[in-house]
Amino acid sequence: MADRVGLIGGTGVYLLPGGEALTVETAWGDVEVTYHRLHGRELFFTARHGAGHHLPPHKLNPKATVDALYRCGVRDVVALNAVGALRHEVATPSFLLPHDFIDHSGRNATYYDRGGVHVDLTHPYCPRLREGLAATSGPTPLAREGVYACTAGPRLETAAEVRMLAERAHVVGMTGYPEVVLARERGLCYASLCLVVNPGTGLAEAVSMEAIRHHLAHLRDEALDRVFHALKAGFPQGPCRCRAWLKDAKL
Repeated sequence: MADRVGLIGGTGVYLLPGGEALTVETAWGDVEVTYHRLHGRELFFTARHGAGHHLPPHKLNPKATVDALYRCGVRDVVALNAVGALRHEVATPSFLLPHDFIDHSGRNATYYDRGGVHVDLTHPYCPRLREGLAATSGPTPLAREGVYACTAGPRLETAAEVRMLAERAHVVGMTGYPEVVLARERGLCYASLCLVVNPGTGLAEAVSMEAIRHHLAHLRDEALDRVFHALKAGFPQGPCRCRAWLKDAKL
């Protein structure tokens, strides 16, 4: 439904105050979702790491997360992802809207374990949602495109890995894949608003958890403000092929 939007909270964004608590049953487990009415839209929020970040990246359940939002009847999904910069020109702190991704996590996740279903990822992130988020404003710089590289975690990348990934990507995280692909398999429009909270290993003297916490605290409220602004303004309603890609995926 066009007026139903899903929001996936990432590191540092575990709860939206208020709202109606729901438990959504899926074939991959139950998911806690809160329902909100904002700016004439129905918003369904879930935190991928759970309350208080009790689930590390390698223990997440993205199939359940995405399917739960699908079962709530959403069409549009915005995900918040904390990431590290792979290049000096990517500022810390800042925001980035990825337009493409590279998977280095090795995770093999699909809803289709039988038959030939091969979703097209020419535009893995919905251009319509990215346009709506790019139109938002705030004090922190926002890059309107970039490539997201996903690693398995929970360890951070080595300096050698950062140099290799920097040849092909702009930021690195541990949670953006396979959410983006699973959303496509469910016929959902999906965009990621990345919170750049640290320079990659080798780009600074060290990666500091204290600095990451500081940048998360600095960016968290602005990230939500940008999402709420996009909701209020209304995401563009032009042509979108995110659902059509699924229809063309079956051999």
